[in-house]
Amino acid sequence: MDKVTAAAVESSQRLVDLQKTTTDKLTSEVMGAAEAAQDLKLQLQNVLTLAIAQFATVSNSMLTAVQKQ
Repeated sequence: MDKVTAAAVESSQRLVDLQKTTTDKLTSEVMGAAEAAQDLKLQLQNVLTLAIAQFATVSNSMLTAVQKQ
């Protein structure tokens, strides 16, 4: 028996649409925190990408020197 009815689908869609437009303070604060976390992630990525590349270069030089001995 199929329990998915047109009314259930319509109700679900309406609830999803209402959730997307939620403007209460808690939701706004959580979304702000999520955006700040994403911005921090991108800033860290920008800083650490260069550091990781430099670390790889130094590590390669060290391993090359050790292998020559």
